[in-house]
Amino acid sequence: LKENNRGGLAAADKILESQGVIFAQGINFSKLIWILFVSSFLGDIIETIYVLITAHILMRRSSLVLGPFSLVWGLGAVVLTVALSRIKKQNNISVFIAGFLFGGVFEYLCSVFTEVFFGMRFWNYSDMPFNIDGRTNLLFMFFWGVAALCWFRLLYPPLSKGIEKIPPVTGTVLAFAIAIFFICNSLVTVTVMIRTTDRKKNPEPKNAIERFIDMQYPEEAVKKLWPNMDFLTE
Repeated sequence: LKENNRGGLAAADKILESQGVIFAQGINFSKLIWILFVSSFLGDIIETIYVLITAHILMRRSSLVLGPFSLVWGLGAVVLTVALSRIKKQNNISVFIAGFLFGGVFEYLCSVFTEVFFGMRFWNYSDMPFNIDGRTNLLFMFFWGVAALCWFRLLYPPLSKGIEKIPPVTGTVLAFAIAIFFICNSLVTVTVMIRTTDRKKNPEPKNAIERFIDMQYPEEAVKKLWPNMDFLTE
């Protein structure tokens, strides 16, 4: 059955490719899902290496429960691609300034979101100069500007072409599989976050889901998942 499925996908891919169909051409759902996947993974690796070099600590940097994926990087790359796609052909200064402002606003809003909805703060730049409410700072906004330049001038073009070389049917199937994985992973992550915050006030679980989370993700496990996290109630 599996061989028939693979044969069916391969045959469908050959038919569409013979008709000149290119997978995820331009900016669309499938292209953005693949960008989310690749950027989330690479972002986690980059952050891990950065912390290892600067703080000499091997720290888990993933924002999701399952896998080495940083949603801030992944969503940042997706939103950056969509929001700044119209100016990517402008001069480098314009792209840098747009990335500088976009990065600051995006990081600030992400911090507000996690604080309001989960009572958690995953980063705090209060001890850094020129910070804005500890949620972002001019240095990292500068890095966002550089990242925007690197993204549109160096990284996005070959990544986009590489994605478009994926066979069309296979690429679409995998894109939906990746989307389902990220949705389920995010739902599990949100559930764990909510229960972790609620556990401070209500240590006794009220239902089977909370009992499962308390058993699989006690305080020690949560600290390992997100070692840089602060509870605002503490």
